[in-house]
Amino acid sequence: MIQRTQTLLLLAALALMVLMLILPLVELPGGDQIYCYQMIPILFLCIVVSLALAAAILLYKARMIQIRISVFTSVILIGLQAWIGYYLFFDRMIGARFSFISAFPIIAAILTLLAVRYIGRDEAMVRAVSRLRK
Repeated sequence: MIQRTQTLLLLAALALMVLMLILPLVELPGGDQIYCYQMIPILFLCIVVSLALAAAILLYKARMIQIRISVFTSVILIGLQAWIGYYLFFDRMIGARFSFISAFPIIAAILTLLAVRYIGRDEAMVRAVSRLRK
């Protein structure tokens, strides 16, 4: 399970989302910091994505379900990145500085889409081998 490339990619995406929950998202001019858990919609999406990534990692034997969950997770991650981008550009507080943590959803989406590619390769290989056995 862990030795597969797609599992490592999904695990890296899960690690990014957990780090996003822990590290500060915005630094305010007075030295204050805003975390992900202080913005309820972003917190909810981060938790949903983390649970979906964990489910995708654990469903390594059901590759088609793993692909569906991973694509669903990628779509949510792109939406989360768009929401953070909205906060960054349009609803920005004066002097607020977004950290590199705000780019984690797009990195996790890329990692998840790469994992989908590797899962698809595995599924094609299994189907080819089963076709040869008949």
